[in-house]
Amino acid sequence: MKVTSRRFTGLLSPSNLAQPTQDYADYYQIIQTPIALSHPPASAHGKLRALIELKSLKVVEKQRAQALRALVAERLTHGSLLPLNRADFRRTRKPTIRDARMTEQLERKQRVDRERRAKHKHIEQLLVICDHGRDVIAVNRAAQDNVLRLGRAVQSIHAITEKEEQKRIERISKERLKALKADDEEAYTAYNTPTSAD
Repeated sequence: MKVTSRRFTGLLSPSNLAQPTQDYADYYQIIQTPIALSHPPASAHGKLRALIELKSLKVVEKQRAQALRALVAERLTHGSLLPLNRADFRRTRKPTIRDARMTEQLERKQRVDRERRAKHKHIEQLLVICDHGRDVIAVNRAAQDNVLRLGRAVQSIHAITEKEEQKRIERISKERLKALKADDEEAYTAYNTPTSAD
């Protein structure tokens, strides 16, 4: 198998083209002034004359585009002229129906995500409010339980005190009755007189 070496050779510029600086001057002159308007002869009739002028006006834009293409081709042949105006080399992308659909899908997705985030945030706020309400209710219940526990403790103390008092009164009455049966007048009077403990 024979391997051939391929060397890169630069593009050769056609010999009939002028120097690049001259091309720039020509290009800007072409852009700024109407190109090759063909004026009909004076002997032409009105309709024919108007038709020729109309067609020549329609050709002006095509001629400008062709001049621009020729200038760009000339710039491409001279590598040093490439970076002067990069906008000439940029290819503009025409929007298609597919791009429009994709844009609509992305907008729809962004709207759905935005609504979902707003809904999630709202739900989180509601959960925080509910948790706070539960905490308040729990604190109130705990306070109520403490009050009820304290009330029960006070009631049980009163009940125990009453029982002890009743037992003491019964004991005193039994001892007084015993003293009465034993004819112990001194003990009997001691139980009848109120003391500081009563």
